[in-house]
Amino acid sequence: MATKATAAVPPQTRTEEAYLNVLRCAAMYLVVLLHSFAPFFTNISLFGTKTWWVMNILTPITRMGVPIFFMISGYLSLSKKGTNQIRPFYKKQIGKLLLPFFFWNILYFILNGLLYHNSMNPLLFFTQLFQNGSKYHLWFLYQIIGLYLLAPFLKRMVDHCSRKELSLLLFLILLQPSMFHFFNTIQTAVSIAPFKALVEGYVGFFLYGYLLGTATLSSRMKRLIYLGGIIGLLWSVFGNYLLSSPQLLNYQWNDGYSITHYLTSGAFFLWIKERFPTQKQQSKRWKSRLILCANQISKLTFGIYLSHVMVLETFHVLLNAAGIVPTPAMQIISGFLVASVGSTILSSVLSRIPLRNSII
Repeated sequence: MATKATAAVPPQTRTEEAYLNVLRCAAMYLVVLLHSFAPFFTNISLFGTKTWWVMNILTPITRMGVPIFFMISGYLSLSKKGTNQIRPFYKKQIGKLLLPFFFWNILYFILNGLLYHNSMNPLLFFTQLFQNGSKYHLWFLYQIIGLYLLAPFLKRMVDHCSRKELSLLLFLILLQPSMFHFFNTIQTAVSIAPFKALVEGYVGFFLYGYLLGTATLSSRMKRLIYLGGIIGLLWSVFGNYLLSSPQLLNYQWNDGYSITHYLTSGAFFLWIKERFPTQKQQSKRWKSRLILCANQISKLTFGIYLSHVMVLETFHVLLNAAGIVPTPAMQIISGFLVASVGSTILSSVLSRIPLRNSII
């Protein structure tokens, strides 16, 4: 993995990387699953029950979804030659996000009014628009636009830095929001916060995806990354349990910048990369079929992400209107299935209309 200190990371050629589509699909449905049980995970009356333990175990797994999206974007953006051309890159990457940005903010603002009788005041709309959006999952659009704004400058850095230097940069990015936060969580005697975050924490996933995507790792390094993933998973599960009680739920390890997310997401990214390297290298029939399926669904993942909350919330509103009150476990399972299938079908339908490139 290491190179000479003066050597820049060589540009990579991305051909037939089947694992990227598999990662996209896995990340997308992990996000849907997370949003299906997240409201129940904050229900303090469920703490310690079998349902709570299942959600607690699933939480660090499902929370890999968004980091994986950032890692894929970072790998693709930072390994592409044209990324350092600021104006063309902005026009292509950010330009194609602007119409979905406005379309889905408007749609969810109207939907909030129809489903929950929220205020339809235009001032409220613009207040939400200039913050994190009119629905909780739309923050991703804001964040990915911000990362794309930085991408041309990060690209120039990766082109002129060695892998060791980029690893040091990743360490510095994670220092305050992830590492110091970790130490302050496991001990409260001394607060470690010598400075604020040097760079917004999600940039770390962007850079980490590039490092893992372009790396040729030794067997020892792979084992360390996988071990880190297992540690991150177990730490999140038992950390959530030990910090919480029947009186107070304390999910410190669910924070987006948590070091545990870097450990689990990095291990998952590498694991999929190792098992689905290229289209041509697949020999087992099930892998070939999975890749063909992933190739098709991956084209819809952006639309699935944007629409799945609408499908999920509409489903729950209809259940309430019909007076149907399933157990939390049944609501989670049915909600996940309906949101997954419904948003995939909806995204497929939207992809066939003339304005598809404008809204999904």
